[in-house]
Amino acid sequence: MKRRTTFSVLFGVLGLTSLVGVGSVHATLKFQTTQPVQFTFNPTLSLNVSGDLIVSNLTAGDNADSNEITIAVNTNVASGYYLTATAGTASTTTNLVNTSNNSYTFTSLATNASLDDMSSANDNEWGYAFKVGSNTYSNYSGLPLDNDDSGKTGAVLVNTSDPADSKVVTFKIGAKAATGQPAGVYTNTINFFAVTAPLSDDKTINDLEYMQDFATLTTGEKSTVLASMTQDEEYQLDDIRDGKPYYISKLVDGNVWMTQNLDLDLGMGVFYPDDTDISEDWIPELSGYSSDTNPSFYDPGDLCWNGIITDDATGTLDNMTESCSLDDPSHYYVGNYYNWTAAVAMNDSSDLANDEDVDQSICPAGWRLPIYEGNKSYDNLTTAMSLTSGTDGDIQNHPVYFVYGGVWNDYTTGVGYGGLYWSSVANDIGFAYDLGFNADGYLEAQEYDGRSNGLSVRCVAR
Repeated sequence: MKRRTTFSVLFGVLGLTSLVGVGSVHATLKFQTTQPVQFTFNPTLSLNVSGDLIVSNLTAGDNADSNEITIAVNTNVASGYYLTATAGTASTTTNLVNTSNNSYTFTSLATNASLDDMSSANDNEWGYAFKVGSNTYSNYSGLPLDNDDSGKTGAVLVNTSDPADSKVVTFKIGAKAATGQPAGVYTNTINFFAVTAPLSDDKTINDLEYMQDFATLTTGEKSTVLASMTQDEEYQLDDIRDGKPYYISKLVDGNVWMTQNLDLDLGMGVFYPDDTDISEDWIPELSGYSSDTNPSFYDPGDLCWNGIITDDATGTLDNMTESCSLDDPSHYYVGNYYNWTAAVAMNDSSDLANDEDVDQSICPAGWRLPIYEGNKSYDNLTTAMSLTSGTDGDIQNHPVYFVYGGVWNDYTTGVGYGGLYWSSVANDIGFAYDLGFNADGYLEAQEYDGRSNGLSVRCVAR
């Protein structure tokens, strides 16, 4: 365990004055200490770790996690603090090493892995997961090396500037073993650091790897990340949920937008709040497009719009002759089509009407569907870009790359001729607002469509 505290010393003078008076006669008695009165105040910052981490019953070809331990931080520090975790020491590695033969190891996860089954982990990898208070566990991640004994480069569990912000963190590790991994005890050291004063808010866009990293930023970090992005420049982040990469840009309205259509396949089971723009677990109850209130989606495959504009609204997916690779994705990736109920991550939207905004979606955590009007809306974006009806020819180009993907409702229409993108706001029973445009120059940022139709989805950072 590591601990660092600060203290301050205050100096003062103690003066005692007694006044005695009879009539108009006054006498004064004064006493002054020969040395200044002083005292020391030591703000408290204590760190208590409840026990050791042991992964038991790890079988070859399977995975298991450890017992849970708690890391309790108690403090009255006014400036806040950070709590981080590292593995090993500067002279070792992050590997869990077989105590009988150090040639056999479990290496620290290179990328995040599913909390349920570590399905995206490689064999013989290990990682940590944690939650703060009553929050939901994160997915498994790899712990960084303890290379400077300060904790500043560790995995951040808590970073707060709030005074006296005591926390309880629950922590565990998990591992996935290959069939040929030798049996034995694999061990290393995990270090926890509680240090007064929070980590500086100096993150930039280059510090982010995943779309979901936007959800972990403090207010100050969001400002520095936004300031580090050049307007209209392209950046690329991965979606933790399926590993797919997406282009993003800071656009002229001052917000960070996806400049590529969402391609998340539904039917993955439970969606977790740490990864998805929802506040609680959601299991999609998928249905056909005959319903406008139950979630549906259609995956057309790895198709890209080829840039050719059709002269009418009958275009189909056959017009998309280009295929896309996840290794080299395109801004013109068609992505999936979602009915509105699926886009807002609900299983029944029948009660929503009259401009109700649904503050959740299938966007990555830290991102949301655009709203109807105001900041983070299509209307605000197109106005800032000076895009109006008659000028929509620019809407499919740099920097926004909105795709003429058409619409899906048991078949596609309008491919190469127009595009439709959901907002988060219901219009009336059976309808919701969207962005619509076509090759004839029509552009309406506050259009509405039937909820059963499969439209494209773009997300904007919260």
